[in-house]
Amino acid sequence: MFVSFSGSFTLQCCVILSIALVVAPGCGKPKTAPSQTTPKSNAPLESHAPSGDTASIQFRSIDEARTSLAGVWLGKAVINQQTLQSLLTSRIDPSQRQALRRDAQTFASTQMAMQLDINGAKETAVEVTPAGGNPIQGQTIARWNVIQAQGNQVIIESMQADEYGRPVTSRTTYTVSPDRNRIVMQANVGSDLSQCEPLIYLDRQTEPQRVAEMPDMDSHRVMR
Repeated sequence: MFVSFSGSFTLQCCVILSIALVVAPGCGKPKTAPSQTTPKSNAPLESHAPSGDTASIQFRSIDEARTSLAGVWLGKAVINQQTLQSLLTSRIDPSQRQALRRDAQTFASTQMAMQLDINGAKETAVEVTPAGGNPIQGQTIARWNVIQAQGNQVIIESMQADEYGRPVTSRTTYTVSPDRNRIVMQANVGSDLSQCEPLIYLDRQTEPQRVAEMPDMDSHRVMR
């Protein structure tokens, strides 16, 4: 794992500024907000199986949602493997199949760390390993605020400066678990991979951890 935290929870890692062609369009530019459902709690993270159960959490105010999201989060990308395999075995051009397989491998390698301070500061760290390439890391620092909280979903607006120092605003939708210790972010990818429900699952980190102590993300379970 590429992340370590100090005792003050300041991120001591790098985050990706460019995630090849798969994530480059931006996890910060969400598609339509996902439905009020959460994945099955008894399925491995990678299975990505949806559930029809309505989440029990109901935010009563924007302030409540902001307080719930404040903290340090660590997670990784997941896609619907069944949909991916169906696309790979469909009658698509060999070059499209190769590109889809490459995009899926690259996206699935995504690991993310995010710190949301209650005072509005936001640091995001991502590491991605492009298919056949070396890990890429980068970092973004921004300001964040909750602009909408409905049911178990929260929309965050982030503002940061571009390479010319001009302010850039983006919005991201998160689905929050009933215990408020897992959030799911919808990734907006710019390829056929968008059909495979690309998501980023992030788990709350409750105490300082060093690299060797970070949990194995492959053993995590999806939220209830």
